[in-house]
Amino acid sequence: MKGCDAGLDVLAFEGDEALSTPFSYRTEFTSADHAISKEMMLMKAASLTLQAPVDRVRHQNTAAGAGDSGRGHGF
Repeated sequence: MKGCDAGLDVLAFEGDEALSTPFSYRTEFTSADHAISKEMMLMKAASLTLQAPVDRVRHQNTAAGAGDSGRGHGF
């Protein structure tokens, strides 16, 4: 949030977009700084980055079975 040095944590985020209509976004946030005024927040430029959780490495153990070796075809 530009002009605000307080640490902000996003609690909830909701947005609506459609063709030929104005977009609307609502963000709820929390902060340990209780001195934040509405003038510091309302009508100010801000950015919110959405990021998927970091995927953990997955391992799969399977038994190798008899099957097609991929050789010997007359295509």
